[in-house]
Amino acid sequence: MKRKTPPEEKALSYAKDRRNAYGENSKSSRKAVALRKALVNRANRAAARTALATATTDPEKAESKLSKKRPKVWGKQPDQPLGAMVLRKLKRRLAMKIDTPETSRSKTERVIRKARRRPG
Repeated sequence: MKRKTPPEEKALSYAKDRRNAYGENSKSSRKAVALRKALVNRANRAAARTALATATTDPEKAESKLSKKRPKVWGKQPDQPLGAMVLRKLKRRLAMKIDTPETSRSKTERVIRKARRRPG
């Protein structure tokens, strides 16, 4: 296997490395994902339980009520590539006037150029 040069490694890093863009600590996601799944499942079970409680009086009404209500769902947001995160940070720096437009443009072009130079 051929050894990668530093520019090739940087390009691969920008393309393949991922960063948590959700806005919460990446370590807390371990607990938050499990909590969100549990809350959604509990809500769906509670809806089914209340529909079944009315089934003793009117089974058809309970069945129609349960079929009309769509179950709650929750999904994880995927992490973003490092290159996209760096570009977003550069845009933010430009908007806050931390960087000049010339500096921001040169940095942005460099990130895009390195991200495109993906070894095959």
